[in-house]
Amino acid sequence: MSIFTAEDFKKNSSTAPFFQFEREGDTIEGEVTAAMLRDGNYGEQLILTLKTDQGDRRFSSSGILRDQIEKAGGHNVGRLLGVRFNGMVTSKNGRQYKGYSVAVKVASMFDA
Repeated sequence: MSIFTAEDFKKNSSTAPFFQFEREGDTIEGEVTAAMLRDGNYGEQLILTLKTDQGDRRFSSSGILRDQIEKAGGHNVGRLLGVRFNGMVTSKNGRQYKGYSVAVKVASMFDA
């Protein structure tokens, strides 16, 4: 896992505003420039900084979203990451949770 130390993370992302998924369809996409794990209210959180078309943005992920990002390799610095909030989803046992779509691409020096 390519995770920055807390000091490296602060140096690379301390001024980036936080992005929050509030409405179904909210999307963030860009190049991962910093990644850090920290303890949060709902367990260990993955905090990422992305270089987006609107400037640098940070967002945190835990639980299902964090698992999706890590399984896809989207937590690695230099990867192109897109995350879309799909709204609330009901599991087979009736529990509701936030659903996301995650897309990851390895940046290439040939991409223009």
